[in-house]
Amino acid sequence: MTAVSASLAAQTINIRWEHSTDQRGDMDGEAVIRIDDRLLRLPYLVKNQIRPSTLGLLSHRLLPGTLILSDHITTSVGRLLRERGLSYADAAGNADIEAHGVRIHVEGLRPPRTSVSTTASLLSNSAMPLVLAVLNRPELINFSVRELQARTHVSVGTTHRVQKQLHDSGYVHTPEEDSSTSNRTRWRRLLEGWLTAFATMRDDITIGQFSSDLGQPELYSTALGLDASVSGEFAAYLTGADIRPATADFYVTDSASALIRAARLRRDPEGAITVRRAIWTPIATADSRHGQSNLAPSPVVYADIASIIDPRTERLAREWMEHDANLRSFIVD
Repeated sequence: MTAVSASLAAQTINIRWEHSTDQRGDMDGEAVIRIDDRLLRLPYLVKNQIRPSTLGLLSHRLLPGTLILSDHITTSVGRLLRERGLSYADAAGNADIEAHGVRIHVEGLRPPRTSVSTTASLLSNSAMPLVLAVLNRPELINFSVRELQARTHVSVGTTHRVQKQLHDSGYVHTPEEDSSTSNRTRWRRLLEGWLTAFATMRDDITIGQFSSDLGQPELYSTALGLDASVSGEFAAYLTGADIRPATADFYVTDSASALIRAARLRRDPEGAITVRRAIWTPIATADSRHGQSNLAPSPVVYADIASIIDPRTERLAREWMEHDANLRSFIVD
């Protein structure tokens, strides 16, 4: 927040932070902004990173006018925030704040250079599969190292380190065991951080985009026979969502060759079918509580739906969050 204050002060915009937590635990405090002789008061929320794929989770629970603070907010993300009635400011000096007849708008500024921490992160590539396993089934937080590790392809040593880091960070009780606002907020923020990091990881684990002559029922039955996991809006459709999916996401544990041959997939950069490598083992698919076999873990399905920037899929992502028993427990009433 100090960096945001400094960047705005350079533009003769003075801002003061008053820390407080509202009853829902969503806000970090109130920003008092002085411009000449005008005084604005806005609730603010600090986010380390914001990507288009995480906006649905962020925006549907915030009041219009809420000020989002981050290290850097790109022009495209800024536009999406404005469309949702949210204000923003970042450490580079980019801002869009509108309240009581006052409008501040700055965009296109580059973020300051920062050093990269060498501290092991819960959102590093090695930790991501383990955090996913816990988000998909929170009670795993207190299972044995071996049981947690079985849901991933990472080593036992890494599993022990990440589980300890989660415990040290306060992840000891599941949202169902401790439904307090503070505990649910902690879990929800872990989910938000994971979704933001997964938006980048998705590109790294993508095998390719494809087209197929098969219809959707044939595609699903083919994937089912090959132990491929279904995700995205196709997964929501299979669980009863009232939609006609335009895309299909598949994840494979081993080689994609068998799926490509059986589903008659042909590479197509504009294709609606995406195949990726799974960062989980088949055991993890049974941990989800949506009652459908061979679907990707619930946070992955949510991420793949939310990555489609479209009002139709934004609603679908919100419904997936609210109807999934595990993810729903992270929502702060």
